[in-house]
Amino acid sequence: MSPQQIFIGGYDHAIDSFIFDEAAGTLTKTHTTFESSPGPSWQHIVPEHRLLFSGCEGPEGGIGYLDSYKIGEDGGLTKVDRKECIQGCVSIDMGKNGFLVTASYDASGVNTYYTKETGEIIPLQTLLFNLPDGQPGHPDIDPVRQDAAHPHEARIDPTGKFLLIPDLGSDYLRIFTITYGEKGEDTRIEEVEPLKNVIRAGPRHCYFDRTGKFMYLVEELASMVRVYQVEYTGPRGIEFTPIQRISTLGLGLGPADTRVQKLKAAEVAISPDDKHLYVSNRYDRSMPDGTDSIAHFLINTDDGTLTFVELTSAGGINPRHIRLSPDGSWMCIATQDTNRVAMFKRDQESGSILQEVIAEGQSGQPVCITW
Repeated sequence: MSPQQIFIGGYDHAIDSFIFDEAAGTLTKTHTTFESSPGPSWQHIVPEHRLLFSGCEGPEGGIGYLDSYKIGEDGGLTKVDRKECIQGCVSIDMGKNGFLVTASYDASGVNTYYTKETGEIIPLQTLLFNLPDGQPGHPDIDPVRQDAAHPHEARIDPTGKFLLIPDLGSDYLRIFTITYGEKGEDTRIEEVEPLKNVIRAGPRHCYFDRTGKFMYLVEELASMVRVYQVEYTGPRGIEFTPIQRISTLGLGLGPADTRVQKLKAAEVAISPDDKHLYVSNRYDRSMPDGTDSIAHFLINTDDGTLTFVELTSAGGINPRHIRLSPDGSWMCIATQDTNRVAMFKRDQESGSILQEVIAEGQSGQPVCITW
C-alpha cells in the first residue's frame, strides 16, 4: 500500500499533516499550520476537490470560525477562506450540493453553510438551543456538563435528508429536515420533534451502519451505547426504535455516573464490513499498564444488536478520537493527554485491535483524526 495522508487537529492550536507508511512502519509529521487557532478540534475532507474544512472553537466567550484549506500534493495546507460560527465548534458534516453544518458545544447551537468547489464559504443559518423544560436544576442531571444545551456532533443520515445533533446537555438527539434549494445558498434546515434520551445519558456522537437500517448513539455521561432501528416513516419522516443499551466499560455493567466518576465515553467507529463497532473510553484506566481502553463489540448484521468482545489498550490517556483506515486494516488512536497519535494493526477477520504499536507520532493534545 502506498503511503497515506493523515491530518490531526489538536488543542495546541495546530493542524498537523502526517504521512503513514505502512511498509516502513512510520508515521511522519510533514507540515503544521496554526491558521485555525485557537482550538481546531474537528476537520472534514472533501477528497474530490482536495479541500479540508476545519472548525475553530475560538476563545471562551468569543466567536468561532469555519476555515477552508486547499490540500497540496505534499500534504501542506493553504488557507482559502474563513467565516464566523458561534463559539465552541466541535464537529462538522457535509450533505449534498456543498451543504455543510457545524455544531458548537459552548454556544449551544449550529451553523449551516454553502461551500463552493473552490473552498469559498457562504454562511446560511444560525440556530441556538435551550434546555428542555424541567431539566435546569433537576436533581439527577450532571450539573457541570448539563448546565446548558451542548450540541456535540453534526451527523447527516445516509439519505442526506436529515441532520442529527446529539445534545449532551439536553439529553436529546435533535433532528432536522434538510431541504435543498435549486441553488446551494437556498438550502435550509428545520427542527422537528427530538428523540429524547434517559436523563444523564449525555448523547455525544452517533454513527449509522452502511445499510442505514441501524444507528448507534454513544452516551458520554453514562458510558453506554444505545442501538436504534431506523425507519423512514412517521410524522418526522425518520423514526428511531430503541433495541439495546449496553455498557462500553465491560460485560454486564450498568450506566456510569460522571457526578462521581471521571469516566467519559467518546468516539465510535464501525468497520467497513459492518461487523465490528468500537468506542473509546476516557479515564477508565482499566488496562494493566494504566492506560485507557477501546471497547470492541460484534454487530449482529440482521438485527443490529451488539455483543461485547473485549477492552484493549488505547495506548495512552484520554483517547478522544479514533479512526479506522478506509480498508479497515488499521486503527489510528489520538490520546489527548499523552500528546500521541498511534497506529494499531487490526485483524479484519476477528476485529481485534492488536496491542503492538506499529507507528506513532507526537501531536499536541490531538483531538481529531482525518484519514
